[in-house]
Amino acid sequence: MLVETLAQQGLFAVICGTDTLGVGINVPIRSVLFTKLCKYDGEQVSLLKVRDFQQISGRAGRKGFDTEGTVVVQAPDWVIDNARMGEAIASGRKKRSKVVRKKAPTRGYKHWDRTLFDRMVRGRAETLKGRFKVDHGLVLQLLQKASETLGDAMEELRELIERSHTGHRATARLLAEAEARLLELIDAGVVLDKGEAALPRYEINSGVQDDFSLYHSLSLFLLHAIDLLDKNDTDYALDLLSLVESILEHPRVILQAQVHREKGHKVASLKAEGVPYEERMAMLEDVTWPKPLGEWTYAVYDAYAESNPWLATEPIRPKCIAREIIEVQNTFGAWVKSLQLERSEGVVLRYLSQVYSTLSHNVPESARTPEVDDVIGFLRALIARVDDSLVKTWEAMVTYADDEVVDQPVDISADLRSFRARIRNELYAVVRALSQEDWEEAAASTWHGEEALSASDIEAAIAPYIEERGRVWFDGRLKQGWTTQIVAAGPHRWRVSQVLVDDETDSEDDDAGEAWSLEGVVDLSEDTDPSGPIVRLTRIGV
Repeated sequence: MLVETLAQQGLFAVICGTDTLGVGINVPIRSVLFTKLCKYDGEQVSLLKVRDFQQISGRAGRKGFDTEGTVVVQAPDWVIDNARMGEAIASGRKKRSKVVRKKAPTRGYKHWDRTLFDRMVRGRAETLKGRFKVDHGLVLQLLQKASETLGDAMEELRELIERSHTGHRATARLLAEAEARLLELIDAGVVLDKGEAALPRYEINSGVQDDFSLYHSLSLFLLHAIDLLDKNDTDYALDLLSLVESILEHPRVILQAQVHREKGHKVASLKAEGVPYEERMAMLEDVTWPKPLGEWTYAVYDAYAESNPWLATEPIRPKCIAREIIEVQNTFGAWVKSLQLERSEGVVLRYLSQVYSTLSHNVPESARTPEVDDVIGFLRALIARVDDSLVKTWEAMVTYADDEVVDQPVDISADLRSFRARIRNELYAVVRALSQEDWEEAAASTWHGEEALSASDIEAAIAPYIEERGRVWFDGRLKQGWTTQIVAAGPHRWRVSQVLVDDETDSEDDDAGEAWSLEGVVDLSEDTDPSGPIVRLTRIGV
């Protein structure tokens, strides 16, 4: 909105943007410059479509100001360099025998030239194809709305399909898919059929939480696979997280960085074993990103897909990104740096927010354990440490009315279990930073208000402890239930403390007077949905 307003006032001489600049906003431009006619779409590099080119170039020429606009397409860099070398040879500034002409890149490039430019200028835009589809999430949303208005969700869905301008054949197919999706929700136990006489006929299972959602195409498979896990297994929470990650789209740039790291480890191992170079290179072809529970997930998916043919075009995608961060108990910045993903921090953060949202809204309450809550709390604390705007939108979408999502004030303490898990994980993050003597990270992991302890305050407060006991420990002992205390201290206010566990204080029976701890408060009395970390440290000491 700001860019649009300033551009209309003529305050920008140049505006740089991606192809999305051509859609949705009113930006008056006299000339349009394309630096290339190909783009990377997250999977591969391909040429722009005629529709994309004409949409962007159509921006040239300001309505009411210009009678014509100018569209310029820059030739490929290597073509420009060769042309310049040709001019240098023709003028005698360079000898032909000493010039090595450049070749087209072999990666990250699709060739374009004047012929392609002319074809895009004169070509017909590709036919628009409707992308409307009926998935479980849509059916569930309509059922949730119908349960409040006593309407007929399936009749509303039929009307929506018939208004979708998809053609008679596609309409018939979508109507059949709607019935199939409803039956699949009933078979999964998410929806109950109360019979034709009931109004509404279909009802959301009362055992499903109010904010339950199925916005992923593989959400029902996720419910099926979770039921097969053993809740008593020590790795249950992490395995559940792996299943959640397997239904999400691949963030290619992250996976490629993991493959690069794994290949580096493999090469070092093979070199140490004395494996010849040619054999090492051949063995590297099979290296991929980590896939914990991968074979089991593939097998369960294949068996499930046999009785659910609609999954034919929905591949399962095992990976280990959020799980890896949790297993190594790393900070966001440190993990990003370890994979050299500094230029792709946004991709990492968006992916983690998707994992958090899926865990929060797609995993039923019956599958949640304290360990699962801690995983959710860890991710929420990690995201809040960086930028929680990506998840606050999800948390604000609490109800539906008049076909629109209505924002209502969010109280993050309403779900007390998740709220307490978030507090615990913020305290753990501080202890982790103290164990690494990273005072800046410790300060950044806590509430950021005016009265917050600074990095120097924290360093000075913990110095006697380190002098006395050598270091701050961060290990499994920290997560024993007795080490963390969260006590209500008034309306929307809590006192919190985290014992620093070491060899002298490693059980609840030890002398409480000798135990060092972090002490703080969580105050939501003025804002029940604050941004960033919520724990305000007040002191560190005995």
